[in-house]
Amino acid sequence: MAKQAEGHAALGSITAGLGGKCIDFTGQEHWQIYFGTTISAMALSRDKRALAVASYSGMFAVYDLDAQAMAPHQVGLIKTSEQGVPCEIQRWVLWPEIMPIYWE
Repeated sequence: MAKQAEGHAALGSITAGLGGKCIDFTGQEHWQIYFGTTISAMALSRDKRALAVASYSGMFAVYDLDAQAMAPHQVGLIKTSEQGVPCEIQRWVLWPEIMPIYWE
């Protein structure tokens, strides 16, 4: 999947479907995240400072793309951008059998 945002495309389902990356239309990679589950959708904010990611397994997360460090609970290799380090600021478990769970 790809979504254009002022000359950038956010791509999901890389690294065996467990991560996503942003590549501009010249082929330059700007950032990469490890999400830990197969991505079903991604949305990049207009200012390219926030990223929302959803998965087929019912996970939903929001990343601050301008952060100076990863969150303590984050795992995986993450490529930084010229702006900063992608930092997960929210994660939700959204399963139909239970109430939404905010994962801290």
